[in-house]
Amino acid sequence: MLSNLHLSRLIRSLSTTPTRSLHYSPHFVNSLKYKKYKAPKDPSKLPEVPETFAKYEKLASKESTWTFVTSPTRVNTSIIQRKGSLLSRRHPRLKPKNLPDKWALQLNRKLPWTEKSIRIGVIAKKKGMMALWDEWGVRQPCTVLQLENVQVVQIKENAKFVSPDLVSVQVGCTDKKKNVPRPQLGHFKSAGVPPKWKLMEFHVTPDAVLPVGTEIRAAHFVPGQYVDLQAPTLGKGFAGVMKRWGFKGLPASHGTSLAHRSAGSTGQNQSPGRVFKGKKMAGRMGGKNCTVVNAKVLKIDNVLNLIYVKGPVPGYDDQFVRIRDSVNKKGAACFPSDCIPPPFPTIDPSVEKFMPRELVTKTGGTDPFALKES
Repeated sequence: MLSNLHLSRLIRSLSTTPTRSLHYSPHFVNSLKYKKYKAPKDPSKLPEVPETFAKYEKLASKESTWTFVTSPTRVNTSIIQRKGSLLSRRHPRLKPKNLPDKWALQLNRKLPWTEKSIRIGVIAKKKGMMALWDEWGVRQPCTVLQLENVQVVQIKENAKFVSPDLVSVQVGCTDKKKNVPRPQLGHFKSAGVPPKWKLMEFHVTPDAVLPVGTEIRAAHFVPGQYVDLQAPTLGKGFAGVMKRWGFKGLPASHGTSLAHRSAGSTGQNQSPGRVFKGKKMAGRMGGKNCTVVNAKVLKIDNVLNLIYVKGPVPGYDDQFVRIRDSVNKKGAACFPSDCIPPPFPTIDPSVEKFMPRELVTKTGGTDPFALKES
């Protein structure tokens, strides 16, 4: 308890700026300026708070429960507190959990697919490479990608660095059971999904938004369509210019000594008298994001949730790979003619039950091994 002398000095230090003043904790000063208020159980007896400080909304399911919506300032944080609630935190960012979600009925709307629609992508795990043979017996190398419990975690409207015409949807995959930080536990608990190992965001059009908790299966893609794959490449360590950039190197003879694999000259003469930025030199190779565009989907396994993609995919086995519809081939050019419109916004679970286990694309055309008539 402060004496009258200390209290007078404290008030004088708050009003003026003397050369010598007592320093107190900001939390202690707030406790002197504003008394802590314990909110009653009856919501009708809550004190009137200016809208600039706080805004409260009443939940439909619980009559006596109030949830903070907007971020508080230092004033209302010390005025209104309820024991055992999150209102006592410094910067709470709470959203009403039981309020109706406008995206909750997105699957029941059955909005039509258009040429400008951008569907959601998925996160898959690279399982390795194998070979498939088409109907003509042509061997095609492919990469096997598996979808492990891919679910929508969050929907972000008016997100930063996103076009106002698009919505950012956060997707997670592979349930994580151990070593989950508390902030992440609260994030997944508010979404109603188990903690995920990997999270990524996809920018989609409003007609392709999926509600939180929706599971995305391998049947979201169709055989024969084109996709873009993105993953970090294998790290090669510190590499020279011949391996990293494909330099020719210096001559093997004619006076070259101990510099056969070197880069040679890196600059010009006195003008400009420096080395330009971006000059290809020796350095760390690999370990950077690489995008494979226009990769063709050869096969889909609906039971094991597998996607077979033609060609190699960057990264090591069990590496997370980002998959989305091809950007270069827009609209109908991304999908085969017999699969238009594609599953939109995603495959219907009631329809997936009656689908065969494996869906394989057909190459078509003529037999490449047939003898040409002379």
